[in-house]
Amino acid sequence: MVTSIIKKILLPVIFLLAISHSFCSAQSQNIPPSNILIINSYTSITQWSDNLIAPIYLKYTAHNNNVNIYTEHMNMLTINNDEALKQYKLRFARKYAKLKPQLIILLGTSAWVLLKEDIEKKWKDIPTIICCEKRYIGSKEAYLKKSFIPQNERIPLNSYQGDIPPNHFPSSLLR
Repeated sequence: MVTSIIKKILLPVIFLLAISHSFCSAQSQNIPPSNILIINSYTSITQWSDNLIAPIYLKYTAHNNNVNIYTEHMNMLTINNDEALKQYKLRFARKYAKLKPQLIILLGTSAWVLLKEDIEKKWKDIPTIICCEKRYIGSKEAYLKKSFIPQNERIPLNSYQGDIPPNHFPSSLLR
């Protein structure tokens, strides 16, 4: 069920965003591939995120659409303080220093909260989609400490004020 809803809603959006750059700049026969960067705040074996990632890979590898997909698994279990976050950000920056994605997909609100400044600085004009289980975000500290986010500290995603407004696909659409 989740996969069929993803195919109906999320995949067409991703496809259009990822290839729009290629179609707009198709001036020659040598069209560079489009790049999609998926940043998964969960581990690589989490079922929820795998249900989102797998159909994207299947769609683009099966049709050989000149699209490169890069998946970064943050594994938030290992990022539990400012020093661990700093080290992760350094590795992330080195790993993707030369990448120019046409689309960024964030899985989980912690990916957005902990990396939004880096994403806004490096890829300001890149469309960004956030897929999450909750309709709100919390503080950086809440994600580092893996603590409950009290009602009065929740920031609704639809009230986000920043340079890159994330497109929010509520989990209810993905069930």
